[in-house]
Amino acid sequence: MKNNIKTILLLIIFTVLLIVTGYFAQQIHHGIVIFIFVFLLGIGLLTKMHSIEVMYLCKSCGREFKISLLQDLLSLHNVNKKYLKCPHCHQRNWHKEV
Repeated sequence: MKNNIKTILLLIIFTVLLIVTGYFAQQIHHGIVIFIFVFLLGIGLLTKMHSIEVMYLCKSCGREFKISLLQDLLSLHNVNKKYLKCPHCHQRNWHKEV
């Protein structure tokens, strides 16, 4: 629950930052470049935070494991599961966040 509150707060801050950046980006020359930079930086930081804090539970062997930033960014996912290959039993499955 604590991680969910932290994530929601960070998403709200990111959204407000994007709105403010978008407003000011309209008023300056090449503002879209600044907006895109802020957007990509925010997505990168949120994904990095997620990949550090979250572990996944393998359906097949029951062991917990972490994933890299690249796996976190590119893997198929839904609300609380990701389609990953377990590093222990090497089974691909929808693994639940722990």
